[in-house]
Amino acid sequence: AGGGAPAGGGAPGGAEGGGEEEIKKVLQDAASAGSIAESRVDQILQSILSSGPYTNLIDMLFKTGMTAEEFNAVASRFTASSGQDGAASLINVNSAPKEVLMTLPGLSEADAEALIAYRRNAGGSSAAASGSGAQSSTASTGPLAGIGWVSEALPREKAVAIGGAVTTLSTQRSADIVAVSGDGRAFERYRMVYDGSGESPRLVLWQRLTHLGWPLDASILTSLRSGASLAELPRTTRRGVF
Repeated sequence: AGGGAPAGGGAPGGAEGGGEEEIKKVLQDAASAGSIAESRVDQILQSILSSGPYTNLIDMLFKTGMTAEEFNAVASRFTASSGQDGAASLINVNSAPKEVLMTLPGLSEADAEALIAYRRNAGGSSAAASGSGAQSSTASTGPLAGIGWVSEALPREKAVAIGGAVTTLSTQRSADIVAVSGDGRAFERYRMVYDGSGESPRLVLWQRLTHLGWPLDASILTSLRSGASLAELPRTTRRGVF
């Protein structure tokens, strides 16, 4: 797939695999576009390579010392490993209402209000009319162009905690995929995140979640282990609320 692989070691995955040359190319492209100063390319590159491992991209922002503007210029071309449960869709932090923001890990009502106040002052939305943070429109330019602004609106530990659960791209979607054996004795679970903004969908993250356990109704496994077939079971769909 076209997206970068999840990070291994200390560096994020680059758009073409995560090696030093690929990461440098991402930074040079941003410099050519005027989003990053030429003098910062090698500084940021060395910081990315030496400051990992990273929990997610917000963690990378803090550890490398990039500014939010520099981070926003390159973040869409990086991925980073995350240990978070990916059962729910990514939340659009630029437009989600307070009630949705409060579902993010570790956030209080005051934290959600701080995010809303920051984006309002930056010219963004105070609340999403639809109430669905994962599908609302988002700013494409300015301080809200990427999730980097979260690092300025919240304390470091809280910003990092939600870094793998938020997006500013309404074209990004995630799915929690489960495959189970016919006898219910084995299953595999994966999280997929893809970006549909280009001509072809681009895989952003493919993460094994089997260690987190079975995410559906336990009676499904019980029925399969008792001899029922998949065709005999009621159709069951699990979706993230937001």
